[in-house]
Amino acid sequence: MLKFSYTVIGMVMFVGCASIDHSAPTHSWSSDEATTSEYRLDNYGCLNDSGSTENRFEKESEQFSEYKECMLSKGYALRTY
Repeated sequence: MLKFSYTVIGMVMFVGCASIDHSAPTHSWSSDEATTSEYRLDNYGCLNDSGSTENRFEKESEQFSEYKECMLSKGYALRTY
């Protein structure tokens, strides 16, 4: 019975690790002054200015650099994970 319990625990741990979303966000923006609506407008504007319609970028891409500079210029602080 004990061996069965360890097997079940091991399987649950394996399935749990295998189901981790590796496409989870790697950064977020914060601002002490912007409302949620202002953030959405600024974020959309910066995405548009960088030539992207998606919130996912390669970290070292030119599009992300343009997007990042735009958000920083609007007073947002970048948090990375």
